[in-house]
Amino acid sequence: MLSSRPSIVRRGVRGGLVTLLVVGVASLGSLVAAAAPSAGSRGSVRPAALAGSWYPESRALATSEVHKLLRSSARAPRPAGRIRALVVPHAGWRYSGVAAAAAFRLLKPGSFDRVVLMGPSHHGSFSGFSIPRYRAYQTPLGEIPLCGDAVTSLIDGKLVRSHPGVHEGEHAVEIELPILQETLRSFCLVPILAGRTTTKTQQA
Repeated sequence: MLSSRPSIVRRGVRGGLVTLLVVGVASLGSLVAAAAPSAGSRGSVRPAALAGSWYPESRALATSEVHKLLRSSARAPRPAGRIRALVVPHAGWRYSGVAAAAAFRLLKPGSFDRVVLMGPSHHGSFSGFSIPRYRAYQTPLGEIPLCGDAVTSLIDGKLVRSHPGVHEGEHAVEIELPILQETLRSFCLVPILAGRTTTKTQQA
């Protein structure tokens, strides 16, 4: 059972871009292993697959709903110190948006340059982790570019690969993006899906 209070982790950052880690935890429903037809290709933009169902599809309505969620979560306690990581739910906004907003409301525009967003895969079964080869993610609030150098350096062909089809309809990443866009405004993205892992692969 997911608590309505998000878990907050604070840790140091080693040089380079100021990075925020966002971990999407399961909230409602169970994991589904289903094959998807195609894979993201470098240079392509991943369209918004959930807009209009899991959250509003127009820019005006999505922005308005984000601010409503942020206001509704205003009584959540604020931790001391600088935020380095957030653990948030990834269901539709009507179900877990307020809980997610309680974490995201801690962010300020420009406070992070890069967001590493990790969530479980619901659309495919694989070992290790998967990062897509898109150029950007599209939401009703605009495009979010992927952090090219970080993505290239992480995909090693062993622990981290680009698995065909698992990113196209995945909600664990997309559902967080419009809220991040409205709170951070500008950042690049490293979207990571977790498949079957062990303690050893998680540490790696």
